[in-house]
Amino acid sequence: MRDLRELCLHRWARSEPEDLRAYTRSVSGKPDTQWIVPKDVWKKMRDFTKPITVTIRGLGAGGVFNGSSGDFEIHSFDHH
Repeated sequence: MRDLRELCLHRWARSEPEDLRAYTRSVSGKPDTQWIVPKDVWKKMRDFTKPITVTIRGLGAGGVFNGSSGDFEIHSFDHH
């Protein structure tokens, strides 16, 4: 059994003309269903003032599609 997931950040940065897409997959017994945001992407996102729309879609066993979409915001945190 294999699952394929697509994570898409829509219009995630003004300087980036395309949506940011990342893919994960799981193979029976060896799940790989996480994606860690690269440091350079976090740096671009840290000063955002508007919500970012994310869509997560999946293709599971038997070719069944599923997914969800929503918005999130990034807030600064001063840990001094």
